[in-house]
Amino acid sequence: MNRSLRIALASILAVAALGAVVPTAGAYLYWSQPDTLALGRANNDGSGVDNAFVGGLSSTPTQLASDANYLYSGSVNGDVARANLDGTNVDTSFITGFQPIGIAIDAGHVYWGSYNLGYLGRSNLDGTNPNSSFISSSAGIEGVAVDSGHIYWTNYSIPSIFRSNLDGTNVNSSFISGVANLRGLAVDSHHIYWANVGGSIGRANIDGSEVDENFIPLSVNSGVMGVSVDSKYIYWTNLTTGQIGRAKLDGTAVNEDFITTAVSQWGITVNSLPIPSLMPAGKSTK
Repeated sequence: MNRSLRIALASILAVAALGAVVPTAGAYLYWSQPDTLALGRANNDGSGVDNAFVGGLSSTPTQLASDANYLYSGSVNGDVARANLDGTNVDTSFITGFQPIGIAIDAGHVYWGSYNLGYLGRSNLDGTNPNSSFISSSAGIEGVAVDSGHIYWTNYSIPSIFRSNLDGTNVNSSFISGVANLRGLAVDSHHIYWANVGGSIGRANIDGSEVDENFIPLSVNSGVMGVSVDSKYIYWTNLTTGQIGRAKLDGTAVNEDFITTAVSQWGITVNSLPIPSLMPAGKSTK
């Protein structure tokens, strides 16, 4: 191999190696701020905190969800809000009138939990065909999550995590039972995670086994409201302390002060995980 070719090859390999360590573009944390009627944002390494990333919301924002294009927020007054990921084109009445607190999305639908009405709602991803009573549940729904086979939701009034098929059938009101103080909810391909407002992050296997209410015990004794995960970390909000915490997916390297400059957060989402796709035709969701 001649010298020029060796130099060219070395340059190509160097560029490839550099690209392998560059973080995913647009990997951000977003959180809701009920006291200021705003949504905050930071890089997912905790830098670049902006507590007024989306301001001027018309009602208290609650749990959040995001996909490759949009940021979605539940709210106390009964509307689902939506904005572009860059904070523009804010629509505070994207889906109206259903008192959504928890919210989740997949490739085809938006799902929300009605805290007061006791229903899980669903619409098309563009907000059309809203069905406020897609699944009848119990009052107190707060966290909602979805994967490629199931919908999951928490109920603050009942110590249980619920689960159903994506089409709303086979509702299991005791999928994970005996867990208390349930707020936000998140799932990845292996586990389900929940925010225990009493001061911990809980975890179970995605099939509901190996339940650990104190997977990450926290030094604060109240206020944990939202939880989200990416491919490496768990993130959570604390409404009482105004801090965002982070830990590795195995529960180690706990940092309760990961972001300390946020204020009064409720929900949280990180947008660096792929959005769950619909199940392939003919595949069971049981």
